[in-house]
Amino acid sequence: MTATDADLVRHALAGDVRAFGELTKRYQEAVYALALSHTRDFAEAEDIAQETLLSAYETLPALRDADRFGAWVRGIASNMCRAWQRRMHRRRETPAAWLQVQPHDARPAPDAALRAREDRDALLKALRVLSQDARQTLLLHYLAEFSQRDIAAFLGVSVTAVETRLHRARVRLRKEIGTMAEDALRDSRLGDEFTNRLAAELLAKPRPLEQDGHPIAGMWRAIREALPDFEVVGPRGEIEPRALNADILGAEATADMEMIGVDADTVLRSHLTPALLDALRGRTAPCRLIAAGRVFRDDTPSPRRSQVFHQAEAVWASTDITEERFKGCVEAMLGEATGATDLRWQPGEFGFTDPGWEVEAKFGDEWIELMGVGRMKDDVVAGLGFDPSEVSVYGFGLGIERMTMVLRGIDDIHDLWR
Repeated sequence: MTATDADLVRHALAGDVRAFGELTKRYQEAVYALALSHTRDFAEAEDIAQETLLSAYETLPALRDADRFGAWVRGIASNMCRAWQRRMHRRRETPAAWLQVQPHDARPAPDAALRAREDRDALLKALRVLSQDARQTLLLHYLAEFSQRDIAAFLGVSVTAVETRLHRARVRLRKEIGTMAEDALRDSRLGDEFTNRLAAELLAKPRPLEQDGHPIAGMWRAIREALPDFEVVGPRGEIEPRALNADILGAEATADMEMIGVDADTVLRSHLTPALLDALRGRTAPCRLIAAGRVFRDDTPSPRRSQVFHQAEAVWASTDITEERFKGCVEAMLGEATGATDLRWQPGEFGFTDPGWEVEAKFGDEWIELMGVGRMKDDVVAGLGFDPSEVSVYGFGLGIERMTMVLRGIDDIHDLWR
């Protein structure tokens, strides 16, 4: 069963990054069509569409009625278009597409590409003969592939009005440029490339870890201060090659990872371990590294679980590191950063450690799991360029939100993201 807009809005507010991606796919062409009806310029319309959807993502908590996402995002787009028109007026410029064919690149183009560009230029000239209402209706029909009922709901008008506008627009456009308009419009859709580019923009936006005064940033600072001998490194981007986890940790260890795919070759970063271990390559033991960042899991949101959250991870490579020394380091860090002194170590299996443990701390009457700890398997160590007979690598990973929730008495993880 297809999720409703309201369902997707609720999931997006709960940290489901794919839910807003689906909303983007549903409305990007409609927003683009609305912008194109104002600008008569494909590049300007694409920019406005991107700004609109980014603004919608950032202000989504302000949406009071999740069922009205379409009308709400239309309002944002309309405001963006009016702001664009004011900028054009201040510059006392008229978009070239309103009056004339767009200038061509002087270099020769392949026949097919040249014809497509000429068709688009002719289309832009022809659109100016239509009224604003007619342009919007026509572009929503061909670019967004909205039904007449969908167009009516998006624009807030009757289906009868849509039928009349669409009929008149088609007749007038065919008088101007014949039947090529339909093909030119369909060929001008944004498509998946726009969606993926927008996803990258969203992922690059600042998040709580970078916001001074935010509880998550404060927890990360406490962890760093408790481990002054560890070098802080910045993990690589949040979109990774699908093969990275298997290359670093081994195929068996990564077979069941709950990864969120971006495309056939990339995924959203599911945890920091591969990137942090990869940062050990080329270094000489002893070496201690620590990093923090957002990670993404294909998980069902709940008060204690989110599809996007922050991890802090550390690794220690040395010729003289022992299980006892690393456990002592972990316990000292937890005591200083959280005040927890009543700890217990339970056996844990992570696929790339041997041995591995889950560390629980007692807060009040409740034992809460805080982190995973382990010694990296010999094949993992060897793959990093170390001799496992001489160098051991220990590491830990913890969810910053979980520790923050415990110390701040927060019941719902998503409150930290609102």
